[in-house]
Amino acid sequence: MAAVIKYFRIHKHLRRWLIGVAIAVAAYTLIGFLILPWIARPLFESRLSKRLGRAVAIESLNFNPYSLVLELEKLSIAEAGSTERFAGFDLLRANFKLSSVFRSALVIEDLLIEKPFVRIERQADGLFNCSELIERLVPAPAQPGAKKASPWLVVHNLRIQDTEFLFIDAPKHKHLSGDQSGQACLASSRISDLKVALAPLRIEVKSVDLNQFSVREKSGGDLIAGFAQFFVQAIDYDLGADRLTVGGAWLQKPVLNLILEQSGGLNLVGILFGPLPPLPKTAILPQIALHMGAVRFIDRSLKPHFVGQVKDIEIGLRDFSTVAGSQATFVVKADAGAQGAVEIEGTAKPSDRSLNPTFKLKLSGADFTSFSPYTLRYVSHPIKTGRLDLRVFLAVSGRKISGKIKAVMSNITLGDERESPDDIGIPVELLLALLRDGDNGLELEVPVSGDLDDPEFALGKIIWRAILSGLKKVVTSPFVFLANLVGGGEDIDLIAMEPGRTRILADSTGKVDLLILALKKRPGLRLGIASITDPATDGEALARLPRKSLAAGREQLRKLGAARVEVIRKALLADPAISPKRLFIRKEGSIEQKKVSKVNNGVVIVIQ
Repeated sequence: MAAVIKYFRIHKHLRRWLIGVAIAVAAYTLIGFLILPWIARPLFESRLSKRLGRAVAIESLNFNPYSLVLELEKLSIAEAGSTERFAGFDLLRANFKLSSVFRSALVIEDLLIEKPFVRIERQADGLFNCSELIERLVPAPAQPGAKKASPWLVVHNLRIQDTEFLFIDAPKHKHLSGDQSGQACLASSRISDLKVALAPLRIEVKSVDLNQFSVREKSGGDLIAGFAQFFVQAIDYDLGADRLTVGGAWLQKPVLNLILEQSGGLNLVGILFGPLPPLPKTAILPQIALHMGAVRFIDRSLKPHFVGQVKDIEIGLRDFSTVAGSQATFVVKADAGAQGAVEIEGTAKPSDRSLNPTFKLKLSGADFTSFSPYTLRYVSHPIKTGRLDLRVFLAVSGRKISGKIKAVMSNITLGDERESPDDIGIPVELLLALLRDGDNGLELEVPVSGDLDDPEFALGKIIWRAILSGLKKVVTSPFVFLANLVGGGEDIDLIAMEPGRTRILADSTGKVDLLILALKKRPGLRLGIASITDPATDGEALARLPRKSLAAGREQLRKLGAARVEVIRKALLADPAISPKRLFIRKEGSIEQKKVSKVNNGVVIVIQ
């Protein structure tokens, strides 16, 4: 030891150097562990408060100058002009790389954020509580020709754990029910190789991996939506070029629970079949896939409640691009259990304002009895047996939607009638007689149309209106429906004859054959036959015959009418497939005058 002391006395410069190093290390330690956090915490609070326009508080700030690890604990951002918490987190831990000193970017090897919290509220005026904050933070677009900036922030590994979102909608929003609030949680997320550059803003991410996300109703904790994993790769957003490219996105096991309350409110904000939210001028996403999805729907406005579930949902979207002329394709397959198998395929043009999509939906093998809650409500009968196959084709062009729906039902039998205040007033027996074929099947095809700019537009509503309108047309104009069924023209229910005679006029000769074909195609159909006589034209023809009195002339008109009815009846019964039990004689004058105004001499056919 004495030798060491003697050595340092001789080499004074080395002693001074070592003392300097010791002082520097002590100062570095003191500044890094104590002084820097003491200065930085209020500085961070002040600068962030000014930048965000909201009060910012940090419970503690710690920095390890040797491992280059920065920790922020209990950061809280208040609502604008309020002390209520808007956002924050429990812990932020950043592990900086020494290379940050030698380059113009802040390089973080590992960034961990624990229990981040965000409260989003849509206010009564439709704006969100973060709208002005977004305007503050989004940098202004760069001037044309400006040099692209190098990344100022590089994060190799970003992990976020136990994220919580609280969202509250305005009280008057019609699509929500209950207290109109909810809570979202994200168990973990990982972002790899995040690079951020400013002036203009550019964000590059190698991959984003989100796990165990859920949205619940705040009031009761019921699950509304969620997923097991959402993985996105190769994200590149360039504000200056107004371009977003994504290599691909995959969603695993998404779940959606929809509840239509008795009041008519839905437990999830309605998504309109309208324009996309604002997208960059150029947005390219070549592949989106969804695997093993599930949707459960409960309609509590009905008694009994309707419950439907779709599982094993597989969705594939390819070639999504806003580049002019591009076209995306999508395919959906799912198992709806008792409601059948679902297949959807279509195309869309993302460069158009309203996507201008076309799609075909096919629902096969649905157990029609599961829809009894709806038939009980609207037609006062449950479904005892039956199967449904549905085909829907829709297309959008120039903000107008058009298409058609074709429903094929087989082995349909109805239960006993039960009174319903919401019955739409369609005579069910008549409807079944007109629609049911020889195999106990029903087929209905109706057009669909709508306007996306209509403030009351909803896709489900226009489909329901189209079906309801189609059913009403069938029962209010049954012979128009039957004429379309058998390929005939107009007024197949009016058969004209020569005045004073029972001979069918040339333009009505084919109507009997069409009626026979209609009776064959609809075995439940029964027809009534009523005569049409005209005292003027028929009377003039009959006047040439000898008669003794005016009464005798009236009797001749009556006999003429009966003879005309019998001619048509025999003509219909000439086909052995037509049973006499399906034909009925109606008294002349029992048919409304409007119906027979087109024909003065002949017969009129009615649904019995």
